[in-house]
Amino acid sequence: MDKLREIHKKALTANIIGKSYTEDLTNNKDCNKTEVTYLGVLNAKNKRYKVLTSFFVFGSSCRGSSSIRFYDMKDRYVGEYNVGMPYYLPHQLKQNRLFFPTNEDCNLRKNFSVNLKNGLPKNLYVSCSDGGDVFTFSSY
Repeated sequence: MDKLREIHKKALTANIIGKSYTEDLTNNKDCNKTEVTYLGVLNAKNKRYKVLTSFFVFGSSCRGSSSIRFYDMKDRYVGEYNVGMPYYLPHQLKQNRLFFPTNEDCNLRKNFSVNLKNGLPKNLYVSCSDGGDVFTFSSY
């Protein structure tokens, strides 16, 4: 987890919108690599958040965890939506909207976005081919 935090910190410090940081944290050539992407700054209800997506691959079994993470402007963790699969991760933040890509797992998600201008909702609905899923905001 320390290495993952280092990758998050690198992305937050660089502040390069759309820049992805990829690392092999499993040392297993058959596993996907961990990838963290900086999406930019969200302006929501008089608050500003830096937004990252994080696909963390761990262990010899190549398990993964995907989340949309929010930090304050001093790079302090605020919270996240654990979305499970990487196809639930947004690929862009534009005008306070998270945009989600269409892909083979969610091929009916054409131009789908979530507007966060009113803040971070407790539950975030993301559509997919099977209807979609609801993800709950959490912080630790």
